Amino acid sequence: DGIAPAGLCSALVLIGAYDRRTGCPVLGVINEPFFRRDPLTHRWQGRYHWGVAYGDMRLCSLSP
Repeated sequence: DGIAPAGLCSALVLIGAYDRRTGCPVLGVINEPFFRRDPLTHRWQGRYHWGVAYGDMRLCSLSP
């Protein structure tokens, strides 16, 4: 019937922003709401990643 009974393991949400003057990306967030399923509660756990690049500033949530 089109509904996955175990959840949607590959769903992602991307939100991004860019500088309208230059067209360069400025920030982005990726949300992964179905990252893994908790073995005890069987509930889905999510995670997210983010990054900012503006001028000389470069920050992100990922380790190098």
